[in-house]
Amino acid sequence: MKLAWFNTQSTSKTPAFPVEERLDRLEAAHRALTLEWEDTYERIMRTLRRLNKRAQDARLLAEKEEAETSQDAPGPTISNPLGLDPISLAVHARRARVPPRIDGR
Repeated sequence: MKLAWFNTQSTSKTPAFPVEERLDRLEAAHRALTLEWEDTYERIMRTLRRLNKRAQDARLLAEKEEAETSQDAPGPTISNPLGLDPISLAVHARRARVPPRIDGR
């Protein structure tokens, strides 16, 4: 038994050609969508690489400036007598560098 949609000279109501054309259009659309997503993915990855590089450069610059300012800082140095964590120690060090307000607050 032959199926009508395999036969190119189909006598059924829906010939095989529109199905092939539709499949070709779907494959072309899929290829276009795949290329578009690859392009979008590459753009996102390039942007993330730039942001990571910028953050790394800023971190290195801050470490360099911190090393320079900690060596020649005229103010009192905050030691760690209470065993504070590094973040709390940094907060206390920043507060020690800020001069007090005139109104006493």
